[in-house]
Amino acid sequence: MRDGLDGVVPESSCECGLHEARTEIARLEEERERARYREHILESASYDIRLRLDREYQRSQSRVQSLTADVAQLRADLKRSQRAAQEIASAKDSLQTRVDELAAEAKRLSAQLQKSAADRRRLKKRCAELREANTTQRAEIDSLLASRSWRMTAPIRAIGGGLRSLANAVRSPR
Repeated sequence: MRDGLDGVVPESSCECGLHEARTEIARLEEERERARYREHILESASYDIRLRLDREYQRSQSRVQSLTADVAQLRADLKRSQRAAQEIASAKDSLQTRVDELAAEAKRLSAQLQKSAADRRRLKKRCAELREANTTQRAEIDSLLASRSWRMTAPIRAIGGGLRSLANAVRSPR
């Protein structure tokens, strides 16, 4: 052993330093093992996370495709609905025009019906008046035909009718 004056460390001191170095090396190796274990755990967790993220991404992509198809279908349905709504609006306008025409026609026919009803009442009244006049005239004719003078002049009327027939026959020979 050498003394500590010429830069050499005494043996006991050397053993102590060696022991400390070995302890430090053991501690560092243990720390390195823990670091490797943490790295392994992190790699494993990272792999699991990547797998989950990939699966979630694929599900998301599938859902996006499904939703895109749904949106396209909804847009097509919307266009069909809009066309149908336009057709319905057009049909409604046409029907409203027809309703207006029919209302005008109904008004015209109602006025015509009222006029016809007034004409009917007037004609019915006139018909009643004519029936009454006819009844009165028929009674007068019946009275005249039943009179004594009419019966007495019957032979004269008969001779006059025969003479007229004879004159007509002479005028237009056959």
